Amino acid sequence: MAPPLSMRWWSGWRIDSRSNRAAGQPIDPSVPGWMMRTNRDFADWLWSEVGAGRLRQGWGYQPKQELPLLRYRRDHGQPLDVDDENAWPNRRMLSDEPDGMHIGDLVLTAHLPREWRWSLVRTTGPYRYNIDATHGDYGHILPVEIVMADLGDDDVTDEVRRMRTYPGRLRRLSRQAFDDLAGLINAEAQS
Repeated sequence: MAPPLSMRWWSGWRIDSRSNRAAGQPIDPSVPGWMMRTNRDFADWLWSEVGAGRLRQGWGYQPKQELPLLRYRRDHGQPLDVDDENAWPNRRMLSDEPDGMHIGDLVLTAHLPREWRWSLVRTTGPYRYNIDATHGDYGHILPVEIVMADLGDDDVTDEVRRMRTYPGRLRRLSRQAFDDLAGLINAEAQS
């Protein structure tokens, strides 16, 4: 049975819940892996932040966009403006959200360290919020360590490459993509 067509507006594109199956597999909430997009225009800087242990996400340019504050406001029926709504999809960065990221989860980053390349990081701590003063954005932060870096399309499987087709900024990996990446990590460790 197909999921309901709950429509959402996301970065100007209308997508339905079926689009969340970017690789043709349903979402398995037990998969401890994610794909995160960031801004390609600032890939060099964002990659330097990853090297310093900070995976940053945009839509965090006002103090009121800190995710626990947004959640409190939503839970208490307080109005959210368009900027708040645009930040809300990052809520999965909170480990206490039912579908949130957890310490130890793998995160596949598209277009880092540069465009059309992949890297894989592991979360090492809880979400925090600190707007970058130079860029005036990217306040959503997950502490991370680099697992693998600068992978090309030839280094990953078709299933992993299909993750890039999902238009959103953050999604859980399919079970197959996660297993493929785990195999890549194991092969690297044995070489």
